[in-house]
Amino acid sequence: MKPNNWLQKKLMQSKHFLVGVWSLLFLLDLFCLLYVAVLWIETGFSISKMSTFGQYLFMIGTIVFIILITMMVFYSKCIQKKEMELRQTYTQQQLEQNQVYQLLLQQKMENIEQERENFNYQIGCMKELAAQNHMQELITYVDQLTNSSDKTILQRLTGHLLLDILYSEKLQKAKDAQIKLSLDYQPDACLEQVDTYDFYLLLGNLLDNAIEAAANSNGRWVECEMLRKNAYLDLLIVRNSCDASPTFIDGLPVSQRGEGHGYGVKIVQRKVAQYHGDCMFYYDAEKKLFSVHILLPREG
Repeated sequence: MKPNNWLQKKLMQSKHFLVGVWSLLFLLDLFCLLYVAVLWIETGFSISKMSTFGQYLFMIGTIVFIILITMMVFYSKCIQKKEMELRQTYTQQQLEQNQVYQLLLQQKMENIEQERENFNYQIGCMKELAAQNHMQELITYVDQLTNSSDKTILQRLTGHLLLDILYSEKLQKAKDAQIKLSLDYQPDACLEQVDTYDFYLLLGNLLDNAIEAAANSNGRWVECEMLRKNAYLDLLIVRNSCDASPTFIDGLPVSQRGEGHGYGVKIVQRKVAQYHGDCMFYYDAEKKLFSVHILLPREG
């Protein structure tokens, strides 16, 4: 579920509840005023001749009627203001998503251009070897290209297309850095409440920073776990080997390079908060591991 939809649902629930309460009070007040009108007619249209009870009922009914009408006008203005804020929030989220999407497209285009240049270079090398009749060298070169082509193969490990694409990309990055990357994905942890681009940005950032941190450790491993914690929450955990504890300020790890929060904390915190989740950072000195635990509420 997108945050905008979640806010809209909560707004509609509160709106229906308040309208129901208002309608009930209005009907009761209207009934009282009708009763007062009957008493008024019986007394010859003279309020002063009505009983004390009737006069109090008329005064209270009139005051309540005015209050209810005022509340309706005020509430309508508040609802209009809130809906306008939601539209602005939705527009801002769309702009952010479009920016992320454009960034991903740019990265893909750069990768494609690089692959094209590599392909042209490889073809040129093979032509040169063939022209010089170096057949054995040509065969060896083709075998090397065949082995290296495994890097572009999509690892179909989860059946979740986006997750497979992301994991394949990070798996190759981990291999290049000589890092062992493992993934434990439970299909019931669908994480469908998170927008596609936000999920890519959140998990991709966590894995990138975990791989970078693991590369500076002796263990050189990264683990990613996605599971359903209960009927209401999904759990995302990323662990990595880490020989030295990062500095924590207010429960958040801080970069030692003076660049603000390390480990992608700013991006992670912002995205998790966007989906009304919770994010916790831990370091285990005995096991020499750093971990990020993210709880995300399920749809509905």
